[in-house]
Amino acid sequence: MAGLMKCFRTKEKLFIGELKHADDMQLTITDGRDASKSLLKLLDKKDQDGTLVSSFINGDGVTYTFLLVVSQNGTAVGVSTFALEAEFLE
Repeated sequence: MAGLMKCFRTKEKLFIGELKHADDMQLTITDGRDASKSLLKLLDKKDQDGTLVSSFINGDGVTYTFLLVVSQNGTAVGVSTFALEAEFLE
């Protein structure tokens, strides 16, 4: 997991920076109809059995949209999938 997080921090440095300013971010539970179609395509069929949570961050010249799949594994509940897309303003 440490290697994965290091890679994510390097690759998504801009996104990590925007998260620092996302105090008012609204998380929305969705059934998929309101979620980004491109993000839904990234999910495996098994991921769609969890609870879908979507949100976005309007950054400086970029909007990040993401979709989380929250699943239960025994007594533990956590994020099983994280899908992210970025739209850069011209």
